[in-house]
Amino acid sequence: MGELEIRDTLDAPATVEVGAENLPILATADVVVAGGGPAGAIAAIAAGRQGASVILIEAQPFLGGIGTGGPIHHYYWGLSGGLQEELDRRNSELDPQLCASLRGWHPDGRKIVFDTMAERAGVETWLRTGVVGAVVEDGTLRGVVVDGKHGRGVVLGHTVIDATGDGDVAALAGAEWMMGREGDNMPMAYSLTPGISHPTLSAQVSHANFDAGWVFPNDPVDYTRGLTIARRYLWRDQYTEESRFQYCGPILGVRESRTVVGEYVLTLDDLFFGRCFPDTIGKTRSHYDNHARDYALEGHEARVYCDVTGNWKSALECDVPYRCLLPRDLDGLLMAGRCISMTHDAAAAVRMMKDMHRIGEAAGIAAAIAAREGVSAREVPLGDLQRELIKSGILSGAEIEAGQRGQVREPGAVPELIASLAADGRELAMWELHAHGDDAHDALLGAVDGGGETARWAALVLGAQGVEEVRPLLVQMLRERDDAVPSQHPFVQPRWVSALVCLVLDPRPDERDLFAGALEAEARFGEPWLYALEGLERLGDAAAVGAVQAFLGRIRADERYWCDSYNPKSHPGWKLEIAAARALRAMGDPEGEEIIRRYADDRRLTVSRYARKLVTSAS
Repeated sequence: MGELEIRDTLDAPATVEVGAENLPILATADVVVAGGGPAGAIAAIAAGRQGASVILIEAQPFLGGIGTGGPIHHYYWGLSGGLQEELDRRNSELDPQLCASLRGWHPDGRKIVFDTMAERAGVETWLRTGVVGAVVEDGTLRGVVVDGKHGRGVVLGHTVIDATGDGDVAALAGAEWMMGREGDNMPMAYSLTPGISHPTLSAQVSHANFDAGWVFPNDPVDYTRGLTIARRYLWRDQYTEESRFQYCGPILGVRESRTVVGEYVLTLDDLFFGRCFPDTIGKTRSHYDNHARDYALEGHEARVYCDVTGNWKSALECDVPYRCLLPRDLDGLLMAGRCISMTHDAAAAVRMMKDMHRIGEAAGIAAAIAAREGVSAREVPLGDLQRELIKSGILSGAEIEAGQRGQVREPGAVPELIASLAADGRELAMWELHAHGDDAHDALLGAVDGGGETARWAALVLGAQGVEEVRPLLVQMLRERDDAVPSQHPFVQPRWVSALVCLVLDPRPDERDLFAGALEAEARFGEPWLYALEGLERLGDAAAVGAVQAFLGRIRADERYWCDSYNPKSHPGWKLEIAAARALRAMGDPEGEEIIRRYADDRRLTVSRYARKLVTSAS
């Protein structure tokens, strides 16, 4: 038998014959929930309270996921309602026995509350048990293969809920899934959150939610690398008796993994314009919180949303349709949690813990109804499900009516939006004008002709759509280093960088030196450099080789860009080096290919996958 390789999940690994496997049926239930995190634990409790027999399978030795083991023990965005209110109330009653003061809830207290609520709902919980396979018959998921101290076996269920966060059950069953952003397929950054004490904090138990880097969460080697490196960041020499970390979360705070392609795929536009759906199971609310500082590697819409219009912190809210819980072309399975059907951009907002509770509860109720009525999850009577969600407090009659009307907030009238460009809040007007597309073209050109500040904001909207007439003004903004910003939200870009975003869509040879000059600008996270390098790559002009090599020299000599300290997100050296290598390769410089191939062997799987993709695309 040759060497077995599990490191490279891009290719099929070597195999070894282990003989025909005849697995025992360990248990059967109405509802089988895989994953006991914020969505899964609530899903199991909700199904149990509906009278269904429920088996909850969790790989960790505790329930609660990121809310207990992360441990992110407070809410950020999201909406209240449903079982989470009981969960929070029980925590508020228990926590004073565990700690005099804290931020949010006590993570161990929440474990106790989850255990208690699950037991009282009649849920049979299997901890330290992983789901490793799927039982599929004629396009229907009949159960899951589990592995634990007892060995391998099968748990059958009328309906399975995939609340693994990573979409493990759906992937094992052959469902279609997506992961990561367009540019480098990178998922959102992960965290490893320590509990902390600090004299400026009123709470005795708090935490520091710092980003530790990027990890491919479905690969055991890369997950382990991410965990061990993140722990290493905590060993710093500046701790004191008053300011120190108290504990380290046992699991990674993974923000993004697989999202399963369902009957409907939720989008950023759905969120921005508050789209309502007839099959709503409740709303979701947040902002575009994808923890990125390199939108040059995101898709075009994210670039425009954040780096042109400056909407990073703008509120987003819409319905979650039941169809997002139904995998396409696979029956017997419901999705719950951050693996529901949505784009990478939508996932940045929908993933909030409050909304994971709500989605999990809807999935649990739906699965229980399916078992009670003897129908598939797809055939659950929508009215029955929505009535139960109204009783729980997740949904209202008014929201159902809005969904039946297909209510959506249409972009404002073009003249009023253009007038808004002169005032605070222009970021919202810019995105709505962008959404108008060709319908706003002539009016925006008129605003450009009118001059002044409004002309420049209007030019950026048109530039993001590739309108040629505004190119001279975009070039002027870049040349002048125009530093006006569309909003006061964190992480927005100055106007000259927004102009650069637009120009690199279709760069012109006479702009080469402008792009090369942008490589010398000051940049906290390297955002303008990534755009400038993209423009130079697209031009492929060998006359810029010297500028790119000089840039590489500066980056390599500056320790700020290399990850050996507390916050690796502000050390984007490898991204900058690969972007420069792409530009050099396009210019015919062999060093570019050498750099990319070196990263193809990087021990960080997220990095090596991206580099191998680039190698393959050039062959």
